Amino acid sequence: MSVSNWIVLIIELLGVGLAVTISMKQYISFKKTPFYALFTAWLGWYLCFNIVFLVPIDILASRHNDCIDKINNSTACKNATVVLPECNTSQMCPEPISYLPDSVMVVQWSVLYWGTFILSWVIFPVLQTYSGTGDFRFRERIMRSIKENIILYSFMGIFGLVIGIVILIFFRDKPLTALVEALFTLINVYGLVLVVITMGFGLVDVPRNLLRKSNHYRTLRHYRIQAVVLKSELDEAQRLLEEHLRLIKATSDKAGEFDPFRRYLDIIISKCPLEFDTIDTDDIQVPDLTYSKVVEMHANLMDYTHMAERSDAMYTRLLGKAFAAEDIIATLESPKENREKRIKWSFKNGSTSPSKAKWEYYWHLYIYPNFYKVVGAFCAIMSLLVVWAEVSLSFGSRVKSVSPFALVIYSTSASLSGFGLQIFCFIPLLYMAICAYTTLFKIRIFNYYRLVPQQQTNSLSIMFSSNYLGRLAAPLSFNFIQICGMNDSSFSAAMGDTDAFALKNFNLYFPIIVGVVCIISLFSIHTRVASMCCIKSLRVVTDTSEAAAEKGVKILKQVRDAQVEGVPPPKTRMGVLKDFITGKGSKKKSTATDGATDTRPQPQRPVYKAPQQKSTVMMGLSRDYTSKNGTTFKSVKTNEANNAILTSDTRSSDARLESKGLNYWDKLKFKYDSDDDDDIEMGKF
Repeated sequence: MSVSNWIVLIIELLGVGLAVTISMKQYISFKKTPFYALFTAWLGWYLCFNIVFLVPIDILASRHNDCIDKINNSTACKNATVVLPECNTSQMCPEPISYLPDSVMVVQWSVLYWGTFILSWVIFPVLQTYSGTGDFRFRERIMRSIKENIILYSFMGIFGLVIGIVILIFFRDKPLTALVEALFTLINVYGLVLVVITMGFGLVDVPRNLLRKSNHYRTLRHYRIQAVVLKSELDEAQRLLEEHLRLIKATSDKAGEFDPFRRYLDIIISKCPLEFDTIDTDDIQVPDLTYSKVVEMHANLMDYTHMAERSDAMYTRLLGKAFAAEDIIATLESPKENREKRIKWSFKNGSTSPSKAKWEYYWHLYIYPNFYKVVGAFCAIMSLLVVWAEVSLSFGSRVKSVSPFALVIYSTSASLSGFGLQIFCFIPLLYMAICAYTTLFKIRIFNYYRLVPQQQTNSLSIMFSSNYLGRLAAPLSFNFIQICGMNDSSFSAAMGDTDAFALKNFNLYFPIIVGVVCIISLFSIHTRVASMCCIKSLRVVTDTSEAAAEKGVKILKQVRDAQVEGVPPPKTRMGVLKDFITGKGSKKKSTATDGATDTRPQPQRPVYKAPQQKSTVMMGLSRDYTSKNGTTFKSVKTNEANNAILTSDTRSSDARLESKGLNYWDKLKFKYDSDDDDDIEMGKF
């Protein structure tokens, strides 16, 4: 392995790291996200995205090794007394620039597999529970997280114990080996099922969305329907938050200042939005306070607040897209002979440069739709090829595969080698990864976890995404190596026997389900079944009728009429990438926020701040204590008595009394008389 091979490997690894950082920057704030969530999520994404480079390199290395073995095992080369030109492996099988030996590839696959395995099944479950708990101390949060996961894994252990007993009965000669193989077989089967389902939906959804974007009218209709859905979600999130704020305020009023959970309630109130100060608490029944109730109240507040902020960000982002689509259609429908070569944005100042305005005009009206038509058609062809390859696994053989990718790789070994082979494998693998990864977060059964742009994704969602991406990485890699007809890759050497027990042919026959999933997604059968069964959580869109579209028209018109500054149209992805690289978004503040693809941190919801407690400095006190009305008495040393000043409460803050000449009881009587509730609560030691 030469130095150039290491350089190419380092460049690829750094490129993946940069791509992961740019992608995560659109969804989370690196400053506000806790370090444990940021680091583990970044590591999980990094390991998963590495497969788009590792798998092509593995296939390239396998083909290079096959070429060398073929020459060395040929009869002419074995019987030759001198080195023949056709037996020179360095000339007949030149080493590709990105080639890696089997030992290095096995190490990389082991790191990827075991890294994602530990993250997905050990670390992320604990951290996700830790991030979502409402406890107030680190020890309490981590103990609750471990306890809840122990309960979960206990049920899984009971199920595993039953399987283990069955294995011990049928495999008495090697019980431990059989048990380990059964465990990893079940995990791999789970990952393969997840890959087939998510990728099957994505193979239809990705081309359909791209082709829809090529038509401005279909895009606007989609935005109108989504406006109804997101407006309903925003109203529901705000209603839940308001009801919870009423409960918090009523609980705080009932608890008073001496409740043992007062300090926890103060922490909760400090995280409430500004609406807390004006909330009405009539007709609210408050249960008796316990620590578990306070913890639940704290956790629900964090969830409801994030849901409200997330819904508001998604709704605002959609408004930016919808208003931009309306402006483009208005320009498109104007008479062509009288049309000015610029788009008249409703909520955005047009470009002062005529050339930029003309480029923007041609891009949105002509280049943009045709571009998405070409990309959508390409993705549709790729989807057909992938379905063909998956179905062919059931009809091919281990000796000869009828997969289109395997046929190209093995039939053009002379012309398709080196970097060209790596690019050929990179494109379909990247497409399969996009289909599987993007679909995972569009299924409404995962509605609680969403990747929301504008850095509105919380720690739970970003770790959840990394968790399930990790569970997809190894099965997706194995599936692609299968459809390429590679039986002797480094991945197989690192993973061992993947055909254990009765599931020997499961990896070959189950992928045919991709075709069934594609048919279900193409005709939206899953949505119809979910609607018939009243399963709201599985519905991608509640209503796509003309009535829903007309309701969306009214919502957009109402918002447009009420907007003063409005929501500007979305930036292009290239513009977002340019701002990230140049740092323009962080250096220059814009008066108008981008409602669609702005990756700058958005201002968080203002939080409620309780009135500051009154503070009084007194001489001779042995300790600090607090009265019922919130006045804090702070003790001072005797030598500081002459400089101590006694300050009354906020309603008479100008009244001062010098401490000289007054003893302890005189000063205490003065503060006792000025205390509103005629009661002084001595603090705890």
